[in-house]
Amino acid sequence: MVENVATRRKGTRTVKSILTMTIVLLAGLSSAQQKPVRQENVVAKVDPALILTEKVRNAPHVCYVNVGNALDEKAFRQVVASVATVLPINLAVAKADAAPVPNCLTSEKSDMRFGKEARLLVYVVNNPKMVRFASVPEQWALVNVNGVETGIATNDSGRVETRLTKMMLKGLAFAAGVGSNMESTRCVMGFGSFLTWEGLDKTSASFSPFAGIPLMETLTPMGVVLTGLTPEE
Repeated sequence: MVENVATRRKGTRTVKSILTMTIVLLAGLSSAQQKPVRQENVVAKVDPALILTEKVRNAPHVCYVNVGNALDEKAFRQVVASVATVLPINLAVAKADAAPVPNCLTSEKSDMRFGKEARLLVYVVNNPKMVRFASVPEQWALVNVNGVETGIATNDSGRVETRLTKMMLKGLAFAAGVGSNMESTRCVMGFGSFLTWEGLDKTSASFSPFAGIPLMETLTPMGVVLTGLTPEE
C-alpha cells in the first residue's frame, strides 16, 4: 500500500509540535522549582519603529487601540512594541475616540474599523469609572490604565512602563481567551495580579508555559505568529 504523503507530513508536524511544547513545559516546570529570579520583572527595550511597521497591517496581526489618548502616543507605542520581546507576533497600533464596548456586548460582529487583518483587538482606555480588564474571547479585550502610576515616584518612569507592558500582555491573553493560573510570580497571568497594583508588581513580565503554550496554540492558526518561528509546516 502506498502511504499517503500528506498524512505522513501532517503526522510529522504534529509530533514535532508536541515534542517542542513538552520540552518548553518541562523547562518551565524545572525553573518553577528554583528560587525566583527577579529579572523576570524586567522589560526588554525594543525600537517600536522596528516592530510597528506599516506592512504589518497587510498581514494578520493583533491591534492595540489607544482610546481617547489613554496613553501618550510615544509611551503607547513603546509598551505595545515590548509585547514582541515576549511573543513573536505581528503587532499594530491604532487610535479611536471611544471604545465600542456597549456595542460589542450586544453584537457578535467584530469591530472592522481597524482593518480586516486585525485578528484580535486590545482596547486601551483611561477611565476611572470602568473595570481594569474586560474581554470577549477570540475578539477583543479592554485594558484600563487608570491609576497606573499609583504608589510610584514621579521620576520612576521605568516602573510605570513595566506595569503598562504587563497590562498589554494581559490584554493579549484575555483577547485570545487565556485566563489566570497559579504561577503567581512567574507568569503575567498569575492569580493575584489582576486587582491590585501590588499584585501586578509581584508577577513576571512574561508568560509561563501554563499560559504561553495555550496562547501560542491559539495565535498560530490565526496567522499572527511571525513567519519562520512557528513549527515546521
